Amino acid sequence: MRNPDKKEIADLTGRISQALGYNKEEGGVLKDFPQLYQASNSKHLWVSEENSTIAAHAGFYPSVMKVEN
Repeated sequence: MRNPDKKEIADLTGRISQALGYNKEEGGVLKDFPQLYQASNSKHLWVSEENSTIAAHAGFYPSVMKVEN
């Protein structure tokens, strides 16, 4: 597993959006999860390859939750 580059993130989000059935007008996963797939978050994204093709990915976006008391 390794971190994807900017071009791979764009390709990955396009393929995920297509697999999940987003219409092009909807903006895909980039619209619903913009922080997760931004290039500055690439250190929290990983891809796994099979035969030089991305076969799987995982990722998270760290955030701080403030809870009173």
